[in-house]
Amino acid sequence: MIAATSQASTPKTAIRPQLSSRMTGPFWALMVFTFVLFIGPQFFVPGLQAFRPALLSAAAALGLYLFDRFAHGGTLAVMVPPVRTVLVLVVLLGLSIPTSLWPGGSFTLFTDEFLKCVVIGLLLGNVVSSPQRMKLMLGSLVCWGVVMSVFAFRSYSPGEFATGGVRIGGYDSALAGNPNDLALTLNLIIAWAAGLYFATRRRHFRILVVAAIVVMAAAVIITFSRAGFLMLVTIVAAFLWQRARRRDAVTIIGTLALATAVFFFLPGGYGDRIYSIFDFKPDPTGSAQARWDTTWTGIELIKERPLFGYGLGAHGLEFVARGVGWTGIHNAVLSIGADAGVLAMVAYIAVIYQLFRQLGWVRRRFRERKAQTHDALAMGVQLSMIGFLLCTFFYPVQYHFFLFYIIGFTMALQVMAVNESRDAGRVSVPPPARLRR
Repeated sequence: MIAATSQASTPKTAIRPQLSSRMTGPFWALMVFTFVLFIGPQFFVPGLQAFRPALLSAAAALGLYLFDRFAHGGTLAVMVPPVRTVLVLVVLLGLSIPTSLWPGGSFTLFTDEFLKCVVIGLLLGNVVSSPQRMKLMLGSLVCWGVVMSVFAFRSYSPGEFATGGVRIGGYDSALAGNPNDLALTLNLIIAWAAGLYFATRRRHFRILVVAAIVVMAAAVIITFSRAGFLMLVTIVAAFLWQRARRRDAVTIIGTLALATAVFFFLPGGYGDRIYSIFDFKPDPTGSAQARWDTTWTGIELIKERPLFGYGLGAHGLEFVARGVGWTGIHNAVLSIGADAGVLAMVAYIAVIYQLFRQLGWVRRRFRERKAQTHDALAMGVQLSMIGFLLCTFFYPVQYHFFLFYIIGFTMALQVMAVNESRDAGRVSVPPPARLRR
């Protein structure tokens, strides 16, 4: 092991920077994959689904990346503490499959969804290796967020309600198939857009980003998602706190003014919906009480099978056996524990903790170098991590792409931090954890 101490040159275990002129093919393949994942064109274009565009673009990104690695040499992947813990989590989830209540279903979830999320996260961290690429990726995500918001407005305006007859449906894509997931997706993009705003100096582009944030925030509200509302408020509060530390009065006043304006345009019944967070009686769908009940059921399941759980994605079968219904636990951390045991749950929590430490480390490095563009991008990713931490208590999103996009962006920022130190002729100090050879 190599302790995190300064040396005369960058340690061999530190991350090797990717040349910006390379990885062009994998990067654009990832851009296509992100478009397919968030927009879901296969659900709108007849016949396109048969070609499996998400699988094709992901396979192209991975194939082109591996070809570049073997052709030009270098490390296969960036290895930072969160990545190592993710690999431990992969092993622990895999160990839960043989003892699963539904081994076939657990294996399918493991290979068809979770492993794909891990691969995409690793590719993002190794390919989006420059501020220009990250700004392009985040800019495209803002565009896709606006598109999803427009579809949400189109459903809300004529009163096309699907969920219990009182809420709009989601958006036809792999990420936002229901209103809660739509709100979560838009909130993450809002956080990234906040970083993108400060990462650019073009006034007209900043205006467009602000307009996109307002549109997406309004779309979050019309989903009537309570968790989405809490996540939005948390991201805004964290953003204001960070700007207050910078004494950025103009941004704080502008944000508060926009928030006040939104308050006067809240849809009818929205206040009652939010109040049901604290009092379950006003909730006509009964979902608030159901989530509370499934939380306690989930704790009981973890106590009964603490070692390997009920199998990856299979704890819902135990819910059915107990007469609770096929609902599952609406808590990502408890869901991991019920599926794969206490060790997997601890590994998942460790991933989140290490991501916060890693983001704090890269932001300190960027501020030391006065790399304002880099720091702004890192701020957006940090805000999304704060929002995601909150949503883990309300969303069963442990096997979805949301966290792994954050992991990928964090890895990419780590590469940029090392590159920035090298370009400045400074000693690169590894992050606050020991690096292994």
